[in-house]
Amino acid sequence: MPTAEQLAKEGQLQIWPTRLALGAEVTRIIYIGPNAGEWIHANLKALKADGYFEGVEQPREQLADVFRRVMTGEKINDFRPKTLWEHPEWIHELRTADLRIFGWFWRKNHFIVGEVGTKSDLAAGKVSYSGYLESCRAFRKTLDLEEPKFIEGDIDDIL
Repeated sequence: MPTAEQLAKEGQLQIWPTRLALGAEVTRIIYIGPNAGEWIHANLKALKADGYFEGVEQPREQLADVFRRVMTGEKINDFRPKTLWEHPEWIHELRTADLRIFGWFWRKNHFIVGEVGTKSDLAAGKVSYSGYLESCRAFRKTLDLEEPKFIEGDIDDIL
């Protein structure tokens, strides 16, 4: 079975560009699955902050910032509100003011993003947490990835 790196070389996953770490040392890798990649390319550029939090960056910058913080090893849950949330079956959610990013840790410091959506779409009922979680589980199950396909554990075990 191939590793995540091999799947990225084959085009089944994309590696989030490490140059976006803005010169900081990259200690973690983020892989983007097809659904997440399509959503990012189709929606992110035109998406605006929903205004719930005053002075918040636009979603495009929010995504770049949370990925940069993950990739450079910052303690992401030192911020409030909590950035990393755990869901059943070891699906994790990265949160920004406007975005919800769902995926799992394949190995320590290797996060695979399966789905991306907005807080406002979840609040309006256009999409559901259960739908995102099921989509991630299905993607993980069908992905031809070296076993174990995900790791379990507390935040110190995965980051």
